Amino acid sequence: MSNLRCGTSLAAITLFMETYMLVNSFLMGRNERLVRQLGWPWIIQHRIAYIVLFSSAALLIGWNIHRSKRGMERVSLGISQLVVGQFVLASLAFGVFITMGDLARGNGVYSFIVQMVSVVCIFAIRPIVLMPTIAATFGLVIWQAARLSATGHGTLTNFISLGLVLIVACCVRYHTRMCDIRSQERLERYSFQDALTGLGNVRALYVDVQRSIGKRVNIAVLDIDNFKTYNDRFGHETGDRILSLFATIISHELGNNIQLYRLGGDEYLAMSSSVPSNEFAARVAKSRKVFESRMLHNDVMIDDVPVSFSIGYASGRINETDDIKPLLSKADVEMYQEKHSHHCAS
Repeated sequence: MSNLRCGTSLAAITLFMETYMLVNSFLMGRNERLVRQLGWPWIIQHRIAYIVLFSSAALLIGWNIHRSKRGMERVSLGISQLVVGQFVLASLAFGVFITMGDLARGNGVYSFIVQMVSVVCIFAIRPIVLMPTIAATFGLVIWQAARLSATGHGTLTNFISLGLVLIVACCVRYHTRMCDIRSQERLERYSFQDALTGLGNVRALYVDVQRSIGKRVNIAVLDIDNFKTYNDRFGHETGDRILSLFATIISHELGNNIQLYRLGGDEYLAMSSSVPSNEFAARVAKSRKVFESRMLHNDVMIDDVPVSFSIGYASGRINETDDIKPLLSKADVEMYQEKHSHHCAS
């Protein structure tokens, strides 16, 4: 996608330049002296080259606009790669073609250099793909220049050096872009992930709620009992360990079809759109027994009572994202009622 977006900028410049070259070519065709000097075959060949590159650039721009309007960011990856690839190949072929003609007329290799440098600077393409292409096209142009004695030894040496520099630049450009993508992916992942427990956070919850539109969901709010007391007596480090253990044990016991999120502090939420209500409640209740057993086994207790948590349930159909809010409120009320009954019983 980055190649597609960056390539669109280069394609826009190419579109403008090829339009100018086509207009100039048709004006040249009206000049009898130039026609006699260059010949119609030369003029026609160049017009075809201009039209091919113009069409290639237009295809890249058109596809990017179409993809953006339709929201095809992910599903169109394969087509986008083909569109980018055809523009890269057309650009390099154009540079080679024009340069071959210029060399035969005693001019330099400037068109090829411009096309090659543009491709390397704009696109981040795997070196294993672009490096052979750079080497092959450079070799072809150098061979033609040497065959026609169009450049001196020093120029050829500098030209080879430029090719090596571009190959290295291709590797650096690709490596840098890949590092940027990985950093961006990490930041995006962390923005939906609780740093302490690794569970999804509130943002992740709402993304999953959106995916559940049109379905009936079961939720359970889970809140650790007397958690503030653990923090005050044993310190925040112990409290963090309890939170992490809670996340590990409960998510394992709930299974893959029930997602667990950390809403904040010692409050968690279990949600499922595929598990029936009875089974959902049974799994959550079982997870509490397992959690209490593990805490007792590890002597994580206060006043001889193992760590436990209160639960509040709710279920309902999600027709829009905000439909989760009344369910959360209902489950919250039920959870606090249970917590209050635990407190009164003790």
